[in-house]
Amino acid sequence: MKFGVIILLFSFAIYQVKHKSGFYSGPKIRVINDTEIYFTNVSLFSMPFENLKPRDTSAYQILNFNALKDDSLIYCSSGDNNFARYLEIPKREAVYVTYVIDSIYNDMLYVSTTYTKEE
Repeated sequence: MKFGVIILLFSFAIYQVKHKSGFYSGPKIRVINDTEIYFTNVSLFSMPFENLKPRDTSAYQILNFNALKDDSLIYCSSGDNNFARYLEIPKREAVYVTYVIDSIYNDMLYVSTTYTKEE
C-alpha cells in the first residue's frame, strides 16, 4: 500500500515538473514539401528533419518541445536562402499533425497545418 502511494506521488510530481517547466511531448508531426523547391536544414520546433525534395514528405516524429529552450517555428534552407515561420504549438488532443510548405512568395514561407486523429 505504501509503495503504491509513493509511486502515485512520484508520478504526480513528474507530471507537475514537466508541465510547469514548459516541456511538452505531444503528437506526431511531419512536414510535406508541396513546392518544386529542394529544402535542406529542415527543422520544426527545434527538431531536425531530413532534407525535403520537391513534393516530398518526411517521416513522423514525436513532438518534444520545451518552451524555455526550443523555437516554435519551421526553418529550412534552399541554396543561399534561409526561411523561417512561427507556428502554433499543436493542441494536446491532436494525434498527427502535418505541416505543409505550400509556397514561397516575396521571400515569405507559407505553411498550412492539418490536425488528424489517424495516420
